[in-house]
Amino acid sequence: MAETGAEVSAANRSFTQQEQREAAEFVLRLGNALLQAGYPINQIGELLLALSHSLDLPQPQVYVTPTVIEVTIGPLTHQHRALLVTTPGDVNLGHLTQLDAIARSVAAGKLTPRDGIARLEALSAAPPLHSALLVGVAYALTAAAFARTLGGGLREILVAALVGGVTGALSVLAHLFTRLQRIFPPLAAFVASFMVTAWAARVTPVSGDLVTLAGLFALLPGFTLTVALEELASRDLVSGTVRLTSAFITLFGLILGVALGRQFGARLFGDVSPATPETLPAWTYVVAALVAGVAYTLWLQVERRDIVWVVLACLIGALAARAGVMVLGQQLGAFAAALAVGLASNFFALATGRPAAVMQVPGLIVLVPGSIGLQSFQALFTAQTVVGIQAAFQMFLTAIALVYGIFVANLLLPSRHPLRTLFDVVSRIEQTVLPRGGKGEKRRRG
Repeated sequence: MAETGAEVSAANRSFTQQEQREAAEFVLRLGNALLQAGYPINQIGELLLALSHSLDLPQPQVYVTPTVIEVTIGPLTHQHRALLVTTPGDVNLGHLTQLDAIARSVAAGKLTPRDGIARLEALSAAPPLHSALLVGVAYALTAAAFARTLGGGLREILVAALVGGVTGALSVLAHLFTRLQRIFPPLAAFVASFMVTAWAARVTPVSGDLVTLAGLFALLPGFTLTVALEELASRDLVSGTVRLTSAFITLFGLILGVALGRQFGARLFGDVSPATPETLPAWTYVVAALVAGVAYTLWLQVERRDIVWVVLACLIGALAARAGVMVLGQQLGAFAAALAVGLASNFFALATGRPAAVMQVPGLIVLVPGSIGLQSFQALFTAQTVVGIQAAFQMFLTAIALVYGIFVANLLLPSRHPLRTLFDVVSRIEQTVLPRGGKGEKRRRG
């Protein structure tokens, strides 16, 4: 029996609506996956909007916050909205690179939105690239490397590695038990501070503050603070404010844990006199940067093909920071180091066609001022008001110097995502070649 024209039209319209629903669902699920992988929220919104246009979604609007992702399509009076409540996750560079590949394939038509959703589900269900044991080792390596960066000697490096390993073990337990995760930062800080006090009193003297800072380096919210200021500078006020508040809550939890652990240790073992670290050769600083790069490949779940790039980013960040501080001072040195990391990351993205975050994230983690923040609030906690305020000011100034260093790098050597670049090109063509009231409207009027 032949179908009427109305029936064929209805079938085509239904199929089109189904495709739009699948495309909108893919955009929503991709945004959630990017948020779970630690992608900056302001960049998620730009990427999802560009992807929506490439999938021909009608009049798309995207709204992203740390807890809600919303995709709206259609004209203002007949909108269809899809909303997903979520929570942000830790940075996972392995997932970010795979999500980037999936998004490109769907935008290029190599995968349908339905296939893209299946790929996202498979990626979400896949086991982590590196086991919990290796992540614990990464905490220990990170602590050892940062102890050398802070000027520690061999004793400080060894004790920091031990404290970092215990912190990594607690991190694994916190991921297994949700209730423990809520108190993980102050608990880890308490254990670290108590261990350092006990070691200095019963085994061998060490620089307690230095070792405690190094052992807790993986928990310091310096990177979170820097990203928050980047979002605020990009006028993403909601996301920036939420992330900034989260950074302060974590910082206060760490300060509380350190203070309690130190007081408890002092009551059991008595007061401990601080020790002066031995001076190590300058070449050990380079070794520390390389060790930090190896640790970040485990900690950030980096794919095997990106290990060299992550280590190189850490080396660039560490050497640029050291040279910048020696020549320009702390704030200008941080700006110059962030500029170097940003340029290297963008060049990597242009040369390989892969996300700049592969190099930018580990390079910035080397530079972030989390240790300054912990020292500043510790000083305020012990009634050293002037010292604490000065250190807090230094922390914010260093963080904003890093942010604008990245901004300038993006200006000098843009590394825009292909989806966003495509969207910009199409928009400019529409504005210049087919302006409103131009030939298209004249033909319709005629």
